[in-house]
Amino acid sequence: MTAGATARGDSLLVLGVSGESLESLTAGGLEDAELRESWSTVERLGEANIAHGHIGPASLRVDRGAGEVALVDLGGGTVAPDQDRRLTDSGQLLATTASAAGTERAVAVAMEASGREQVAALLPYVQLAAFGQPLRRALKAAGIDVDELRHAAARAAGVEPPELAKLRRVTWESLLQVALFVFAGAAVLSFVGGVNFSEFERALRGASWGWIAAGFVVAQLPRVTQAIALRGSVPAELPLGPVYLVQLATSYMNLAVPTSLAGMAVNVRFFQRQGVPPAAAVTSSTINSLAGNVVQAACSSRW
Repeated sequence: MTAGATARGDSLLVLGVSGESLESLTAGGLEDAELRESWSTVERLGEANIAHGHIGPASLRVDRGAGEVALVDLGGGTVAPDQDRRLTDSGQLLATTASAAGTERAVAVAMEASGREQVAALLPYVQLAAFGQPLRRALKAAGIDVDELRHAAARAAGVEPPELAKLRRVTWESLLQVALFVFAGAAVLSFVGGVNFSEFERALRGASWGWIAAGFVVAQLPRVTQAIALRGSVPAELPLGPVYLVQLATSYMNLAVPTSLAGMAVNVRFFQRQGVPPAAAVTSSTINSLAGNVVQAACSSRW
């Protein structure tokens, strides 16, 4: 439909895909030829040295007029993937076709389209840890048990069910997240340790629950106004909801790391994920922080 480049120099293609998603065709049934074409599509993607990463009923589109199956939503795709990612795609596809056509047909078509060796290789990746939430919901709605699906595929391939692949890996990012969580937990515990709970209980007995509800609503207003201010500091149209959630994340970061730099880092990363160039993201976050400090100083000097 159109082509261009992002501010960071990445190529951008907007493609129009015909047909209907696999989830919308589930109720009407799928033909075996369409299931086989799904395997061919994923195989061609692998031959192009790309892994999809999030195959599910919504990412497969069937064009019955042309007899083709297309893959959409490549936002989580990986170029030059390793063997784990390739086999994860195959495991996701087996589960996706099972959610649409049942375990027996899905396994039979997988054997026909990929062969016994390929089916045996993908078995360790037929597990919930390899599936996204949409695929998990589709399997649950279809009444497909993942363990039963894996055992059925193992029987068809003539092999014993293998041990599951370990897909959860410890990274520096995950360790940093745990560290921040520990810091935040310690801060909350230190705060709670200074609370007189008996006095708090007596206060609650005479409290008006209507005022408590009103106080809860009013307590959210600063985050809303902060979100509005943050939207005004960036040269892009951003939805209010996600920006508000960023303010909640910033509050958490400021609790874990009591410095304004932590909040600025969250804002900068959010702007970048929304397509704002790095320089503009840093500048906008700085402008927002500086403006807030100026307003606070002005209010302090007046009152």
